[in-house]
Amino acid sequence: MAATVLLFGGLAERDEAERLIAQRSPELRVGGAARPWEAVERAVEGAFDAVVILKGPIAEHDRRMDLIASLARHGFGGRILACGSFLTEKQDALAAGAHYAFDPAQQRIEEVVRRAVVRPQLAADHPYLKALFHGEWAAITGFGDTLPEQAPAVLLAAVSQHPEETFWERLVVYARSHKGMRCILIEDGGDEAAATEALATGLQPYVVLESEGLQRVLALGREFLREAWLTEVSSA
Repeated sequence: MAATVLLFGGLAERDEAERLIAQRSPELRVGGAARPWEAVERAVEGAFDAVVILKGPIAEHDRRMDLIASLARHGFGGRILACGSFLTEKQDALAAGAHYAFDPAQQRIEEVVRRAVVRPQLAADHPYLKALFHGEWAAITGFGDTLPEQAPAVLLAAVSQHPEETFWERLVVYARSHKGMRCILIEDGGDEAAATEALATGLQPYVVLESEGLQRVLALGREFLREAWLTEVSSA
């Protein structure tokens, strides 16, 4: 299904942004809103992937910041992007809850939007790990003893799923071949010999569930997913 983007701002600003986005990514579905309450309502109920707060008069700065905060309060699950020319504008937007703030004079809005709606891939080898990240801003896939053909942004490997020494040897080679990928190894009560092999890979972080718990895995995964998304968007 095509990704959806909601533009907030004046009519002229929205028309220009929509034109640029359509030229770069014709598959994206774009909507618009001119009033904050309308933007919140449409974003939350319409399952938009991203809301873009366009540049506007300085006198309406607080109104735009209030919209960003309101989107977060109402549980908007997509990405919030804010346009701004001045450093203080961007800082205020991030403080209000925006995921990314940029100057359209420095980064093309159509390219930022194109990258912003792509969810970083997270690959996990155990159903409980996949379930842990349900609802996160990620494309979640599974794998077994065969590592993913396309390297994900984040890979989670549970010791219990890989008793064979050869898997951990292959994982080291795989990780070295994909420098941008982040690995999280989870010791979850598997075979002691497998745990020793996993630890010997030197791949970090290595989480021992018995002492650190699933919340540690979730926190690390969220951090790495956020890093991957920001790296992609900021390079637009």
